[in-house]
Amino acid sequence: MKAALEDWLVLDAAAPSTDEPLRTFLDGAALGDLRLPFCTNGHPLDFDQGRCEQDGSSDPPVWESVPSQATVIASIVMHRIEKTFVKALVPYPVIEVELVSGHRLYVSTDREPALSYQTGDEVKLTFVSVGETRIPRIQVEEHNENRSGQ
Repeated sequence: MKAALEDWLVLDAAAPSTDEPLRTFLDGAALGDLRLPFCTNGHPLDFDQGRCEQDGSSDPPVWESVPSQATVIASIVMHRIEKTFVKALVPYPVIEVELVSGHRLYVSTDREPALSYQTGDEVKLTFVSVGETRIPRIQVEEHNENRSGQ
């Protein structure tokens, strides 16, 4: 397992709680493994989703490792400085991605990006350290090779 970069964007105070429903996700992230919940019939679930929207099942989720490849669904650039949690002093991206597993996550990048992200861009997630916690971010160096709109 390679060491995670220190996050360029948020302060350690912004580290997520390691309580449920994120515990299994964060335990996997600590090992460099992207683990996400599925219903017992294999449909993707949100972290705190109690009932599958696709089949109505309400059994406890099954957590599985998923590939880190994703597609950008939406992207904005945030021009807000929030000194309590954000250490970046430049505008930063907030990006919704859909993983090949069907899960959607809101992420940023593992470092300040040179280019903006467009809907349809293919990206790969990696992990950065925020305090004692690892969280997923888009791996910037993968971005330039996989542009959809340019």
